Amino acid sequence: MAMLKKWLLTSLMAVALVFVSFANTVHITFAEGKTAKLAIIGESQKGIMLCPKEVSIEDGETAFSLLQKVMGDKVTSESMSFGTYIKGIDGLMAGATSGWLYDVNDKSAEVGADSYKLESGDVVAFRYVADWSNMSQQTLQQTLDKFGTCKTVEEPKPEEPKTEKPDGKPEDKVTEQPKQEKVEIPAAQLNEAISKTSEKMLQDGIGSDWVAIGLARSGVNVPLETKINYVQPVAEKVKKRLNRFSATDLARTIIMMNAMNVDPTKVEGQNLVQNLFESDKVNSVTGYAFTLLALDTKKYEIPAEAKWNRAALVQALLQAQHTDGGWTYDSSSSKESASNVDVTSMVLAALAPYQDQADVKPAIQKAVDYLYKQQLGNGGFAADGQENSNSTAQAIIGLSLVKDVDHDRLNKAVQNLMSYQLPNGEFKWLPSDQKGSGMATEQAFLALLQFKDLGKSIYDWSNVVENEIDTKPIVEPETTVEEKEVVEQPKQQEELQEQPKDENLKVVVDNERVNKETNKNKNQLPQTGASSHSAATQVGMGVLCIASAYVLWRRKAA
Repeated sequence: MAMLKKWLLTSLMAVALVFVSFANTVHITFAEGKTAKLAIIGESQKGIMLCPKEVSIEDGETAFSLLQKVMGDKVTSESMSFGTYIKGIDGLMAGATSGWLYDVNDKSAEVGADSYKLESGDVVAFRYVADWSNMSQQTLQQTLDKFGTCKTVEEPKPEEPKTEKPDGKPEDKVTEQPKQEKVEIPAAQLNEAISKTSEKMLQDGIGSDWVAIGLARSGVNVPLETKINYVQPVAEKVKKRLNRFSATDLARTIIMMNAMNVDPTKVEGQNLVQNLFESDKVNSVTGYAFTLLALDTKKYEIPAEAKWNRAALVQALLQAQHTDGGWTYDSSSSKESASNVDVTSMVLAALAPYQDQADVKPAIQKAVDYLYKQQLGNGGFAADGQENSNSTAQAIIGLSLVKDVDHDRLNKAVQNLMSYQLPNGEFKWLPSDQKGSGMATEQAFLALLQFKDLGKSIYDWSNVVENEIDTKPIVEPETTVEEKEVVEQPKQQEELQEQPKDENLKVVVDNERVNKETNKNKNQLPQTGASSHSAATQVGMGVLCIASAYVLWRRKAA
């Protein structure tokens, strides 16, 4: 009996143990469920607004619903024809050239946030872009590391061995740059690449300021009508919402206006140059760089007391340089943080006219050394670890304006850039891409043009003299022809048809575009005096016939 009790007790404990283990397993399984992580990056405006937060998700949940679940009424959105547009998060609102975008697992999503269906394990990052013309390509982790507010403690890395100097002091190990092979870029090959892209751009029409600048600089014949078609809507934007332009918007517009032979000091009653050097929005490294480039497009005279005269802009750039020799978008970023190839190259282009100044020359050399260190073995460049044509193009523009540039390195970069060109003249962004990119094509085109004109900035129009375009609408009254009764006048009709066509350019104000219109004669049937008499005669004859028939019928009936 005692043995039976022991056996029953042992069995009961075993069953209980299995049950508890199963219960714990089930509990853990249900607790894990499906989750996704959400991060919100406010860039320099608000920094890291939300470190990656793991949130449970349900089937069918979207990136937008995840954002709403975490941020609640701090999300400002608007329903548009294409889906939900996120206007602001926690008070950080979108502007004319800024706004919110999102990526999933470090890849830009191809659908709106309310259309992307979440999967378990997704990492969704909403990012604020302060300037659409200068979007960061950093991964989420790189962005978090840049701000340093969500870092975890990492294992210390072993230090590089140090060698002894002759005086007995340790010397940091220096990595020598590999010697570049001799590379030549045949002029015919370069000209063919430029020609293919310019033909494609002319075929597609001017779609951006950079295309306008590139086509004008390439020397191809851009029809006057095409120029006005592009410039007039931009002038209208200046008239309606100039106060919403960022510093880079304004600077880019000034450069474009000069390229299109428009005086930027007289656009819809606005002096864009004065607006720029008095602007309160010049507050980033790219803002400093492009403001300087814009002021130098025509060597504009800037008052010494101006908020952003040339000396102030140059000093702002020098003070923002990092210890590695480069620059990043944020002028207030740590000097010890890693620099960006694209931004560094833009600054080089801006500082190039001042490279002989005592305070600028060493900064230029440090920047050049930084770019040499970043150059890949195949001659290309990368941004945030991703080799791409945009970074290579910007590096070419910057290095082409440096007097003592290593031509073998520069030529190799150009050779690499041309490998991105597709048969139709477009350029792709990544080496693995199969289709062209508008932005990549614009930047590559400018880079090839800059390489062709070594030492002469593609943004400098001070020596170009052409007839200027007036951006004000040329509204002509419509020609109306009084309708007169005409009895056969073939000679007069013939003369009307042979009138010379009006080739003047007109602006259709309502549509914000310019069209070449010609006075068209609408051929109408002549209204002769015989027309009304003929109709009356026919009616009378009809009445007479009816009356006659009625009389005959009455006679037969009688």
